[in-house]
Amino acid sequence: MNQLQRNKTSMNTTIDQVVKQYSKVLSIRIDLYFIANSLSQYNIHQLQYYVQKFIKAVNNSKDLKDYVAYFRVFELGKDKGVHCHCLFMYDGQKRQNDFWIGMQLGKLWEKVTEGAGGYYNVNCTESKERVRRFQATDGYQDKLLNICQIPSVAADIYQETQLGLAGSE
Repeated sequence: MNQLQRNKTSMNTTIDQVVKQYSKVLSIRIDLYFIANSLSQYNIHQLQYYVQKFIKAVNNSKDLKDYVAYFRVFELGKDKGVHCHCLFMYDGQKRQNDFWIGMQLGKLWEKVTEGAGGYYNVNCTESKERVRRFQATDGYQDKLLNICQIPSVAADIYQETQLGLAGSE
């Protein structure tokens, strides 16, 4: 089994665990990047450093730390340079207002990067139909991965998928 297959299997397993434990899941997708005028200053290692710092800040935030699982995918793109797609999963029985949570995550990213970072909140009105709270049903994993558009990880050395359950970092 190659790395891509292992990553997809791990993602599906994690999602399956979350769905079995929670009757509703609130999914928050946020894309993290560096703003254009600082783009050339950052490489994949610096992005990984800042994302790790961001996850620690999320874990220390009273408003954001109660996620039940998260995923992060690092990529190198032509327009955004190195960037990270993040998906945080919250207990949908306890949490609502996905746009607000995404906005708070984005503001935290900007703070962690001291203004050098930007974000796209996929839970905004324009993207709302793609990312929302789901009822647990058969085939949930495929629906979640497709709707949230978690990018698959290619052979590119700059791409890496990391998974985490709450409290793992």
